[in-house]
Amino acid sequence: MRRAWSRCTSGTGSPPSSRPPTSPTARRRSTSVWRGGSGSATSPTRRRSPPALPDARPTIWFAVPRVWEKIKMGIEAKVAAAESPVKKKLGTGAPAMADKQGAALLAGEPLRGKDAAQYRLADKLVLSKVRAALGLDELRWARSGAAAIAPETLSFFMGLGIDVCEIWGMSEIAGAGTINPPGRAKVGTVGPALPGFEMKIADDGELLFRGDCVMPGYRGDPDKTAEAIDAEGWLHTGDVGTIDADGYLTITDRKKELIISSAGKNMSPSNIENTLKVTTPLAATIVVVGDARPYNVALVTPDPDAAAVFAERAGVTADPAVLAEHPALIAEIDKGITAGNAKLSHVEQVKKFAVLPEYWAPGSDVLTPTLKVRRKPISDRYSAEIEALYRG
Repeated sequence: MRRAWSRCTSGTGSPPSSRPPTSPTARRRSTSVWRGGSGSATSPTRRRSPPALPDARPTIWFAVPRVWEKIKMGIEAKVAAAESPVKKKLGTGAPAMADKQGAALLAGEPLRGKDAAQYRLADKLVLSKVRAALGLDELRWARSGAAAIAPETLSFFMGLGIDVCEIWGMSEIAGAGTINPPGRAKVGTVGPALPGFEMKIADDGELLFRGDCVMPGYRGDPDKTAEAIDAEGWLHTGDVGTIDADGYLTITDRKKELIISSAGKNMSPSNIENTLKVTTPLAATIVVVGDARPYNVALVTPDPDAAAVFAERAGVTADPAVLAEHPALIAEIDKGITAGNAKLSHVEQVKKFAVLPEYWAPGSDVLTPTLKVRRKPISDRYSAEIEALYRG
């Protein structure tokens, strides 16, 4: 782990970069502690981040899952829009080989023989050029954090030749606590603990963390500090997870956010939401509700960029209030949720959904700056919409 860390933080003369929304701790650590003496760059907004990459050409790049998802959707849209028969053949053939490569790496079995040769050719002719066009051709370490990222998204980028490593952390431990080391990443995990940290799972499944970087306490709040840090110095993170035999951590969900249906079934809302977002490109946010209910429902907000494209094609304004009632948009979202449901167990599936007539902004009363949903405020604010889904 120390060798992997050293290899990826050594100075290279080109900058790492981060992109909003990230927490101040994450951004500060990405652009100072991890830059290894080289320069750093931070884009001013989420929409301007990917277009700025060709200028920055980072060697280390951190982005939240939604940014990786949008890059993936952008590539897929350009492939679908290819006009020339030659371009279309190259455009569909290379992604097909990338899909094979991603699936193989996801399973821990790299391609061999003819498939490996075809992938190398696809990489030379197409995939390397895609990386260059994105500005990620010099990337040595790609990181994703602040929320879980879908395995399908990780597989897509692995096939493209970009291994996105998940990390986990929190402000109470001064940033990252675990990182998937490049070349030894385990998809679905957030990696082993960084040097200087130790972790364990409590009897109730909660992740406990201890180390020199754990905060001494919450300023001016000894009661809250006592709740968070026990007498042995273990920080009670509030996350539920598991640790495998190699010491790799998998985060299931937030302890207080698990859904327990009226039939007593335990479910992770974030896992359900991530599965549905992969198959629903028109959605920026999907919030699953189902605690103490007979089935799950979802609140969906449109993605501003995807909605703008849809509105132009449909000949309507991109006003979310208009789009939320547009039959074709609702049908597309229904199609995506149906596809996502097919990957979920019966009890996890979303039976009904409502498209909200608004776009949600990071750092609002419904989204954190890192795009995590604020479940309690959402439940309170949209209680009428939620109840309508269960009545209908």
